[in-house]
Amino acid sequence: VLLAGLTLGWGFNWTVIKVVLEEMAPLSFRLYCLIGGAAGLFAMARAGKLPMRVPAGEWPRLLLITLFNVTLWNVFVVYGVRLMDSGRAAILTFTLPVWSILLGWWLLDERMDARKWLGLAFGVLGIGLLLGGEIRSLGQAPLGTALMLGAAISWAAGTVCTKRWPVGLPASSFTAWQLLLSIAPFSLGALLLVQMHPHGVQQH
Repeated sequence: VLLAGLTLGWGFNWTVIKVVLEEMAPLSFRLYCLIGGAAGLFAMARAGKLPMRVPAGEWPRLLLITLFNVTLWNVFVVYGVRLMDSGRAAILTFTLPVWSILLGWWLLDERMDARKWLGLAFGVLGIGLLLGGEIRSLGQAPLGTALMLGAAISWAAGTVCTKRWPVGLPASSFTAWQLLLSIAPFSLGALLLVQMHPHGVQQH
């Protein structure tokens, strides 16, 4: 039931993003999401009396994971989804497992046995079947396609970094810190766009 709810909610989320971005500047929209998400997760961690202090010496790895998992991923998504249909964008983003396997093989020296190669092949085949006859449509939006694939690769890199350099925090605190640390670059980006395009920031 939880998995079905997650699937439906996550799928609907892409359509919501597409609609909201017609009315709001991308970076401003994600900034509000980051602030709300960080506040909510820190509140949950506090209510559950979970550890929230980043362990000594683990700030560099937290910053690296945040860069890939949240900052770059959100930038790629909010600009990529505006250039193509939300369904296609979602499918491209969820090529994440494919990139995770390949990056794990390359960066973590994870062994690729026959089972993993078979799973990788089926994953690529499944993505191809989902896209079906819409491959040509992807070619009509090359920048959007590149951005969404960039989001998937960035997310996969964050996953690999988390496995290689784990941070000693529970999931809620760990995610809350990632959202909080991403607020600064998004605030700076939104401010710069307002100054550069005071009358047309929504288009940027």
